[in-house]
Amino acid sequence: MVIEEKLAGGASPADIKDTLSKEMLEIGRRYIDGEIYLPKALIASEIFEEILEEFDLHEGDIGKIAIGVVGPQVHEVGKNLVATWLRCVGFKVLDLGVLAPPERFIEVLKKEEVDIIAISARLTPAICAMSQVIRLLEKESLRKEVKVIIGGIAVSKELSREIGADSYASDFMDAVSQCKKLISKNRASESSF
Repeated sequence: MVIEEKLAGGASPADIKDTLSKEMLEIGRRYIDGEIYLPKALIASEIFEEILEEFDLHEGDIGKIAIGVVGPQVHEVGKNLVATWLRCVGFKVLDLGVLAPPERFIEVLKKEEVDIIAISARLTPAICAMSQVIRLLEKESLRKEVKVIIGGIAVSKELSREIGADSYASDFMDAVSQCKKLISKNRASESSF
């Protein structure tokens, strides 16, 4: 395999991940520009995740994100794409999977130093669960400790404001951009104390 040859030739795992990440970002750009379609982006993300797993390249240093799909649904394609592209740019991603109850996000936040909670919803009934995550954060006095981004076909920028989320992403590349902005805001507010 090419990666094994590169490692044997002295390339560091970080260099390999950096090269792969640049290629993945190019694939993402081509998807957004309509040059390739979703199946190719999905195949690329699956290959990228397999390489990360095989060579233990998961660690990121930009920030930590807990991501999951809430509500009565098992559709995880969008979540998986977002998680992959977040890893591409250097986030550490904690994947909570599908059917993640609102309480699960709170549990993870209490155990891990999570910077961002990313919630996906494909079906309208899941909006209540998204809102419940934010209410639970408020109830536990954790809301100021974490940024919340929502995405999925059932949500919009207006809804994100309505339920009290910090951001909304229209697709997986927008999620990367929005999460980078949220991390920058977090760092700026931390340095002002």
